Amino acid sequence: MAFIPILNDIELMRPPEGTAYSFTADEDVLAGQAVKISSDNSVAPSDTDGEQVIGVCAQSVAAGDTVMVLGDGARVRMRAGASVTAGVQVASHGASGEEGEVADAASADHSVAIAHEGASGGDTFVGTVATAGGKN
Repeated sequence: MAFIPILNDIELMRPPEGTAYSFTADEDVLAGQAVKISSDNSVAPSDTDGEQVIGVCAQSVAAGDTVMVLGDGARVRMRAGASVTAGVQVASHGASGEEGEVADAASADHSVAIAHEGASGGDTFVGTVATAGGKN
């Protein structure tokens, strides 16, 4: 699967009722990046493998701007930092890959989402945000 740039695609990046949250971006963020709480009411791209995240950014914004983050149950497009398997939980791959990327979760990782399709490193894919389950 070839890399497809992530755009502000409402059809593929949409939340179910009640799972879209507004935060301030502590750093520049891109649509599709997994993000973590970085300070009070603020987020930054995930930069540690397997760390806990709050959701996936729905839009690209500069540091200091307000960003919409899609939480549990939202259907999103993400970028794989390494292999992603359809139907499997994915976790942050921000230390091994680029910030905000994801890969198949290891047993001690916090889940970001469940992949709807497989992908290779650098590819985009669709999944459902599933962070509430905690560690795998």
